[in-house]
Amino acid sequence: MMLKTHAIETSVLGKEYTTMAAPTISPSRRRSAGNKFIALVLWGLSCYATYQFFVSLAGTGPAAFFIAIITQATLSFGESPLWRGDISGAGVIALAFDTFTNIGGTFYYIGNLEKTASWQAFTTTFHASSQVSGYTQLFIAIVVGMMLAAAPEALWKQQ
Repeated sequence: MMLKTHAIETSVLGKEYTTMAAPTISPSRRRSAGNKFIALVLWGLSCYATYQFFVSLAGTGPAAFFIAIITQATLSFGESPLWRGDISGAGVIALAFDTFTNIGGTFYYIGNLEKTASWQAFTTTFHASSQVSGYTQLFIAIVVGMMLAAAPEALWKQQ
């Protein structure tokens, strides 16, 4: 990361001094660093969702965690050409499996949506059922799963 510094001319008791100002980071660099941080957080959430998917298959433990991290890294690598515009069968399969594992990791939590104040506000305002139907739960899980699969790379590449 390139930092810019500026010289400042100062005068103290009649003597001239040149001092260096604190380095500044351009707004685009600051935004890029923020995007990369958010991308890492989202990638971590995707790892957690993948971990929850494997926990539901094989139970808890360090092995499930290790498998989830390796799987998520492999899927991210496999999806990478898609985000550069190179649509391939392997990339589409990686994205589909990544979304699928994220759905498996988030579905349970989305089932608790009806307990949140946000959902209650929605149902009160629109006179909707307070129960989250299975279709609604699945739809939200698919959207969240796809976002967790796609957003980290998109944010990482933004300038």
